[in-house]
Amino acid sequence: MWICPVCNGLETLTYSCPRCATVVDDLGKLSDYYEPYSPYREIDDLKLTNGYPDLVKHQCIHLLRCSLCGLEFQGAINERPWAESELPDHEDADQDYKQT
Repeated sequence: MWICPVCNGLETLTYSCPRCATVVDDLGKLSDYYEPYSPYREIDDLKLTNGYPDLVKHQCIHLLRCSLCGLEFQGAINERPWAESELPDHEDADQDYKQT
């Protein structure tokens, strides 16, 4: 299983605007904008029909916008293999909950 490090909060986006070189804002996955129920569909299913080679290349396509010049464009974020060790440890939170 592959995950987007930006979508999962493991990395911050560092794209620059190709027009003015300002750091851009991440508006999220491009596939979330396809139709009303897109955010609820399986990610890999959407990748089969979106016209990008992102499934094969293990990329997550994000919609980006420059707050200075207003340019909107797509950027490909390289996904990485999911590692269970990256998940936060919730045992402490469970222990605190049980004590209250």
